[in-house]
Order: sequence, then structure tokens, then C-alpha cells
Amino acid sequence: MNEFADRVKFPSHALILRKAAGDTADILKGINSQENLNKGFQLFMNRYGSVYAETDMSALYTPTRMEVIGKAAEKLVTKIQSLCPDCSSPGFGITASTKGLPCSSCGFATQ
Repeated sequence: MNEFADRVKFPSHALILRKAAGDTADILKGINSQENLNKGFQLFMNRYGSVYAETDMSALYTPTRMEVIGKAAEKLVTKIQSLCPDCSSPGFGITASTKGLPCSSCGFATQ
């Protein structure tokens, strides 16, 4: 159990305990302290004789996921602030380019 916990960056990344993979009858979520992990482990061992541990991917309990969500939010704000040069609608962005099209000012082939 501790080897798995170390590998998934516990306690900064919380865990979920259950009787077995996919079993939804009895679940402990948001375990983010060694004391609660030990208590939960003993509870399941006493009750069922087995424990299945997995990462709790709720953003609240996963700093790595929080970071990814934060970067996505920043990208969204940047995109919303980018206005169409013609009609000023938000969300303007270049999605593709074609080399060699003529410059609208001088006619020279563009990159």
C-alpha cells in the first residue's frame, strides 16, 4: 500500500479505498493523510479482507490536475480576448495557413 501511495505522490495527491476494483458498495474518498489511510486500510481489511487503492482524480485532491485545469483556463481567457479584426467577435484565432499566398499590401508571397 505504501509503495503505491509513494508512487502516486500521496499525500499531496489523495487516494480512494474500496473493497475491490469497480466495487461501489463501500468507498472512502479524499484520503490525504497517513492516519486516514491507515484507518481506512484497517477498516477494509477487517470488514472485507481486501483493499483496493486508487488515485482520487477530483481536482480538489490532485495538484497535478489543478495545474492542467489552470493552464486550460488561461488559454481560454486568451482565446476569448482575441477578437476578429473584421467584426470584433471573441475567440478569433488562426487555425491554418497556406504558404505562398500573396501579401494583401505588396503582393509578395507570404510564409
